[in-house]
Amino acid sequence: MFIIALLASCAAAASTPWMLGDETTVACYTLDTQEDIPMPAGLDMQWLLPLPAALSSAEPFVAEYAVTVDDAVFWGEAGNTAQLGAERERWRRLCNASATANNTGCAGGDTASCCVFHANLHSCRQSTGSACEPWVAPRNATVGDDGTSSGCATGNTTTTAATPAPESQTQVLVTHTAALTGVPGAFAQPLRLPSGSWVTIAHVKIMNFQCAVGALRRSVDPEPAAAGGTDSAAVAGIAAGAS
Repeated sequence: MFIIALLASCAAAASTPWMLGDETTVACYTLDTQEDIPMPAGLDMQWLLPLPAALSSAEPFVAEYAVTVDDAVFWGEAGNTAQLGAERERWRRLCNASATANNTGCAGGDTASCCVFHANLHSCRQSTGSACEPWVAPRNATVGDDGTSSGCATGNTTTTAATPAPESQTQVLVTHTAALTGVPGAFAQPLRLPSGSWVTIAHVKIMNFQCAVGALRRSVDPEPAAAGGTDSAAVAGIAAGAS
C-alpha cells in the first residue's frame, strides 16, 4: 500500500544530488537537526543495482541498496568520534556484524538496540523545486500498516490510501513499506509506483547520522492487451500453422 502525506515545512529545502540526476553521490545529515554534513569517513552507501530505466506501474521491482562501515577507517576518524560523543563505544558494539546473532534486542524490534534503526524507500512526484528530502516529516500523523506514525505539525488532514498522488500534487511523500533495521549491509525492498515521473530515495538512519541516495525514474502503465485477448504474434502463429 502507499502511505500518502502532505509535507510540512519542517526544514528548508536544500539541493540534493538525486534532483540533479546524480545516482551515486550520497547526501548525509545530522540525525536530530537535519544539517547537511560531509559523508563520514569510512561510511558508504550505494544502490547495489541501478533502478530500471522504466518502472512498471503494475509490477513491483525489488530495489537493493547497501550501507557499509569500514571499521579500520570509521572508528579511527576524529570527526566521527566527535559526532558520536559518549555513545561511540555503544554504537561500535551495535554495529559489529560479528555480534549480530547475539543482538536479540534489535531482532525483537527494539530499534534503540540497532546500529541501523531505519532503512526504507521513499518517493516523491518529480517536479521543479521539490527537494524530496528523506527527513521531511508528514503534516499531522500518518499511520501505516506496521503501526508506526510520524508528524511534525498540525494543519491539513493526511490520508493513508492506495490511490496515487495526482501529478499536480508536488509536495507528497510516499513510503512504501515498513522500515527495516539491523547492522550495516544490504537491504532489499519492493518498489511499485503509479504511472508518472518520480524521485525515489533509499534512506538510512545509522548511529548519529542519516544518509540517502536517490534516482529519477518514470513509471509506465503496461500496454493494453489486444482486442479479444489475442496479440498479433499469436495470431501470426495460428495463421502460419493453418497454411
